Amino acid sequence: MLRDVPLEERGPLEEPRAYQGRRSKLTRWFAATTGRNVWCVSTVHRDAAMLLDFDPGIECFQSHVARVRWHDDGGAGSSQPAFFARSGSGQRLALVHPSSSPQEREAVQVAAEAAGWTVREMAVPRGALCDALTLLAHFRAAEFADAEARRVLLEVFARPRLLAEGAAASGLGLAAMSRAWHLLWTGDLTFDWDAALTPMSMVWTSGKDTKR
Repeated sequence: MLRDVPLEERGPLEEPRAYQGRRSKLTRWFAATTGRNVWCVSTVHRDAAMLLDFDPGIECFQSHVARVRWHDDGGAGSSQPAFFARSGSGQRLALVHPSSSPQEREAVQVAAEAAGWTVREMAVPRGALCDALTLLAHFRAAEFADAEARRVLLEVFARPRLLAEGAAASGLGLAAMSRAWHLLWTGDLTFDWDAALTPMSMVWTSGKDTKR
């Protein structure tokens, strides 16, 4: 029984292996949320990991930690959820790939109901959102966090202003932009997520609780 097993905290069952003819890219995502690597079998899978890492509602997540086997009159097979995750409220999630077959989804759903998971489709960022997260993810690491810089920048962007303008006005010197990018990643600062993110974007304090 997997009801009390924290799959989202476990290491992978095995390291995924690329094989001849694979039309995707085997890679890893270093999660700022947990400080651990998450194996990804494609760039789409990696982008989904990036979105989970950014989501303030997600406390922990991991991939390749469990496989669900199924069989019916038409045959047998197995399904591996894209991720197992846990929310800040304690909800446990099994995230399935959008391309999963009906048999795979049903197998995961049956296992989820028995183990207390909630099944959701893996979300993948697109367009301007994906571009912005890809930029900000370069500044997700703890090395870009600084308590004093955070205080200063939250004051500077208490009213909406251009990102480059606010960074220059902060008095933080060359580090200002990297500190500001980091605060956009953590959600302390925000902007119009439907538009492209550039140094000329209008930025302001979010006033929301963040997970980092």
